Parts: sequence; structure tokens; C-alpha cells
Amino acid sequence: VFVNEAKRNRYAYGSVKALKALGANASSAVPTLKQMRMHPDPTIRAQVKEILKVVEQAEAVKTPEAGELWEITHVHHNGRAEIKSGDRELNFSPRYDRTVVFDAGGTQFRDEVAVIKALRRGVRLRIQQEKGKVISVRIAE
Repeated sequence: VFVNEAKRNRYAYGSVKALKALGANASSAVPTLKQMRMHPDPTIRAQVKEILKVVEQAEAVKTPEAGELWEITHVHHNGRAEIKSGDRELNFSPRYDRTVVFDAGGTQFRDEVAVIKALRRGVRLRIQQEKGKVISVRIAE
């Protein structure tokens, strides 16, 4: 029984990791995941909640509302980017704040080097914030 339980947990972890990596591309699984929020196993409920959060966050950035554009005004040597829209200013760091970065087509950057190259002064972004913190950005150009 112990071996089977360990195997099941390993497969569950792999499934969670795969769905989170798909991000917005896993949106077809959302209805099933929402039904699984009532699963009797608290571990599964927690994993489903985590997956839904990642998928819904990615979907929101992949299909941004026709909102304001932010412009990168400065990128520090540590990767922190300062952005501005009108008279409002924010900053974020893909590395330290774990801000998710998407290209103009909605594909998430996986490579830190590619993120650093993509985030340069003058690039325009659409952002998603949560509690005043930039949680994801999508390059608009």
C-alpha cells in the first residue's frame, strides 16, 4: 500500500506541474478542475486551487482587456523593471517578485535570459496586479 500511495503522489505532482506549465493553454480543463474543488481529499483540493489560480492568471494576461499600456522606463542590473503609465509608477522583478512574463502572442517566457532580453527600456506592457503587486506582464508590441 505504501508503494502505491507514493506512486500516486508522484503522478499527482507531475500532473499539477504539467497543468501549471500549460498556463492559459490548460483552460479547457477549468470546468473539470472547478468540479474537483469539492473532492474529499484536502490535498487534491489544495492542488486544484493552486492549478486554477495559475491557469486563470495566465488566461487573464493572455486575453487582456483593452486597458492601459505601461512603458518600461528603466531596467536595473538585477532585472527589476520600473514602469510608468501616465503619472503612475510601479516596479517589478520577474526573479524576485516571481512576476510572470508573456510575449505578445501570450506565450510565457520560461528562460530567465529571454525575459531579461525582452524587458528593455521603451517596451510597452499590459499588466495584471493583485493587491498592488504586479503579478504578470504581457509585452504589447
